[in-house]
Amino acid sequence: MQPHSVKLGVRPCLLLECKFWLEDDGWNATVESLGLTVHAPSFEAAKNDMELALGRHIELLLGERVAGDRGRAA
Repeated sequence: MQPHSVKLGVRPCLLLECKFWLEDDGWNATVESLGLTVHAPSFEAAKNDMELALGRHIELLLGERVAGDRGRAA
């Protein structure tokens, strides 16, 4: 029997400290260790926007790693 693989997306569970604060024009959020900041009209929107920003940041880091791996293989 031939071995086969299955490709699945996995969502890692990472605990990062995010700071949220209210200002006159909405909510701000930051992850200081990564230099990420978002602004949104509500707390829930700020939380969701921060989750998206973190996802984009991780994808960017992984993309840079893959590109670097390809450069070393050549």
